Amino acid sequence: MQIREIDKSDDDLMARMYAVVTASQSVERPFFTPQPQDAAISDLRHVDPGERCDLLGVFDADELVGVVTLWMGLTDNVDTAWMQLDVHPDHRRRGAGAAAISVALAHCASLGRTRVVGSARYPESRAEDHPNRRFAERHGFRLGSVDINRRLALPVPPARATALLEQARAAYEGDYRIDTFTEIPEELLAPLCACINRVEVEAPTGEIEWEEESLTPERLRGYAALDRQSGRLRFTSIARQVATGSVAGYTDLFVTGAMTRAMQSGTFVVGEHRGRRLGLGLKLANLAALQEARPQVREIFTGNNSANLPMVAVNEALGFQPVEIIGEFYRSVP
Repeated sequence: MQIREIDKSDDDLMARMYAVVTASQSVERPFFTPQPQDAAISDLRHVDPGERCDLLGVFDADELVGVVTLWMGLTDNVDTAWMQLDVHPDHRRRGAGAAAISVALAHCASLGRTRVVGSARYPESRAEDHPNRRFAERHGFRLGSVDINRRLALPVPPARATALLEQARAAYEGDYRIDTFTEIPEELLAPLCACINRVEVEAPTGEIEWEEESLTPERLRGYAALDRQSGRLRFTSIARQVATGSVAGYTDLFVTGAMTRAMQSGTFVVGEHRGRRLGLGLKLANLAALQEARPQVREIFTGNNSANLPMVAVNEALGFQPVEIIGEFYRSVP
């Protein structure tokens, strides 16, 4: 068994990497649909001035059997690495995962990282004893937070959407306005960044504490360019206070190419603007835009912390159904 960095410029090796990760992520997840190979590889090759992404490959002779993906902030949370470990199902229980974690921890230590955070996914019925959780804990990781992955079947019945929209507007209309964009106007980039940067310090994260992020307009422009390159259509709804024009909240979802699955990638309302049904209003605005632009999309997936009860209530009202637990695990780096 050999573990070494994957050269992201090697097209053949990146294609093999994609195959391993896709096979790994598909285990016991009948609802899982990977994004297209070109888009997935473009994401990993993207040069982000605020984040580093390293790939480690686990090789059995010349065969790639596992992949470790490490994301590391360069301008915030610089003590932490976020790790995703994937071992091909045909090569599990042979020591590849254990060897990969050992090398990954050493790699993180060499870069000055003192904490590693990662996810383990499993059915709610196996929350206590699933092999993914047992593997994480056996290697020194502690469960720090629990997220729930949920699926919404589309289209949402019009009567339900209309009733919910009336409830939301009754609470916020007049004091706030909600607009939906596929390209963020330049004048909103900075205030949107300020809003997004507060997510990790204000939203529930259990035992895993985070510093405020340092997202910038430059990085958002880079993500928009990456979306265009990858054939990804992103909908961002933004709530603004009418009196001040300040950004009070946002939500963001995307669909890649001709896929029939959309992904919710973030929803947040600033603390001082909560209690006005803005979260519900934002999600309904994005939902309407998605269904009009891409009527072929048949499902949306979203994840949120199990302790975030207001957002859980919004998702349940919309009709999202739980499909799996996402355990967030952490450990120190030796």
